[in-house]
Amino acid sequence: MHAITNFLFVPGNRPERFAKALTSEADLVCIDLEDSVQDSAKDSARAEAILAINSHDDERLSLRINGLRTSAGLKDILALAASKKPRYLFVPMVESAAEREILCSILGDDICLVPLIESVKGLRAAFCIASVPSVAALMFGGGDFASQLGVNLEWEPLLYARSEL
Repeated sequence: MHAITNFLFVPGNRPERFAKALTSEADLVCIDLEDSVQDSAKDSARAEAILAINSHDDERLSLRINGLRTSAGLKDILALAASKKPRYLFVPMVESAAEREILCSILGDDICLVPLIESVKGLRAAFCIASVPSVAALMFGGGDFASQLGVNLEWEPLLYARSEL
């Protein structure tokens, strides 16, 4: 696979968009089970995402699960344990390297994790998070980070955090 420079996120509760997204020129198509899916639709979105992952051989298909500290996130991981794994797994609200151990103990070590750093605690632990096996990249989640700090989601208020990461 070549360098990943652009992503296309698709809401997990819109399965009719999955195949269409894969016809795009995006380097990575990520089915989103987190922010784009209402709580009432998470179970059905999870089922659709797993079905898509199991039925497509396109390496560009990836998944963003819900945070590991949520019941939806735990359900996501357990569903993936019995499924074909996407090449990349985006994990929101990561705050420690121990979360990688939890994921890999359930899913195995052969998955590329992309932890999302979305809190001050996560930023403080970013070096440790990035240095563990299976982590392919880190992403900065500015929206949740700005919310935690009580600042606008703009460049200047988040400049230090972006630079640190």
